[in-house]
Amino acid sequence: MTKKKWVSMFVVSGVLISTLLAGCSSDSKNSGSATNGPTGKDPVEISFLTYDGTKNKDGKYLRQLQVDAFNEANPDIKVKLDLQSENDSVEFLKKLDLMSLSGAKYDVTALPSYKDYAERALKDLFAPVDEYIQAEGKSFEDVYQFTADVNGMNYGLPYNSSIYYVILNKKMLDEAGLPVPPLDWTWDDYSTYAKALTKGDGPNKVYGSYMHTWAEYRREALFATKLDNPYVKDDGTSNLADPVFKEWLQFIRDMEQVDGSQITYADAKSTNMAYRDVFFNGKAAMVFTGSWIAADIINTEKFPHDFTTVFAMMPRWKDSPEGRTSGSSTYNAINKSSANKEAAYQFMKFISGDGANIVNEFSTMIGADNTATVKAIAAGNEALIDTDSMLNVWNHPKLAPNPITKFPESFAVLEDIYNVETEKYMVGGQDLDTTIDKLVKQAEAALTK
Repeated sequence: MTKKKWVSMFVVSGVLISTLLAGCSSDSKNSGSATNGPTGKDPVEISFLTYDGTKNKDGKYLRQLQVDAFNEANPDIKVKLDLQSENDSVEFLKKLDLMSLSGAKYDVTALPSYKDYAERALKDLFAPVDEYIQAEGKSFEDVYQFTADVNGMNYGLPYNSSIYYVILNKKMLDEAGLPVPPLDWTWDDYSTYAKALTKGDGPNKVYGSYMHTWAEYRREALFATKLDNPYVKDDGTSNLADPVFKEWLQFIRDMEQVDGSQITYADAKSTNMAYRDVFFNGKAAMVFTGSWIAADIINTEKFPHDFTTVFAMMPRWKDSPEGRTSGSSTYNAINKSSANKEAAYQFMKFISGDGANIVNEFSTMIGADNTATVKAIAAGNEALIDTDSMLNVWNHPKLAPNPITKFPESFAVLEDIYNVETEKYMVGGQDLDTTIDKLVKQAEAALTK
């Protein structure tokens, strides 16, 4: 299998580099110099470069809270936060690339996605972390839910887990006499729930289900049946002939046109429906969405509602593994030129694990206890969030987020093709067999260019 190399070219003057790096020079000066901490001397100093300027309700930076907690627990290490291009990850990555060209020093850097992380790992910017994990008697796969593999090596650690799950209106569940779905429920069960939760007609109709207009909702079953990139096989060839694509498209179309239990794609697209409004305004009893929705559930000022939201796992497709779902994370990596790599690793491990609870984020570690985070999110909002069902999802012993990491260029090209052709099917513009035939032919042509 051939992996395409990532190549970036920059033509930058020394004046521009100096200007861009001015904000981080003070924290970077001493980041490469180790000192003796445990012996009573000055602690080892490491710099943590990030774009994430997210604040809590008290106006405090979440990453600074994590830094402070780590420093307090590890007096022999002193981490300094270096916030650059606040909340602008695109600009941040440009600065990071310029820093790498200029030789500016930092110890740990945040990366917004696997793609951003892998692209720079392939340029040999980061130090492997495998030796530190192995020294603890473990392998990377033993510890983390998300991959960091780049050509057989791990150069970073994932943090801040995000997954997809089903949210349900508990009031509507109770009125229909339905229990909270079991952890191992299937999409057939979901369809049964959707029909039972649908009521009324005309403008006052309440649908059992809503799936948004994003292309990913037209391939959700693949997250359950195939690991990683759904469009491409492990050898880099097209996977669009996989029968699950056809089965899933038929399934969601039938929910709309046969059962009448799901808001149609055509209606959602033509009226530019917002999935949050659909759920919080009571137009649909179930929505399959990402875990970021938790912040919206408790924000009744922006999304007024008074019902409790129940949580359920992403359903299985037929006999697919229990606990598998769409998911993603952000990453931290160690600068290859850092003189304090072991201390940097300890800080990154903290951010991925115990440090997540401090800022109400979800750990990326396998078997992590997310109880504290769930309870913190629900605190004072127990009438809006069903804590037990949310805990059951996040603490599911078989929880297995399925991120997309392989063949990113192929994914982008095939996603565009898939979006165009499947949209024609969803609005009744072409039949399913024609849709699949076009997908297979266009994908093969695109991958052989």
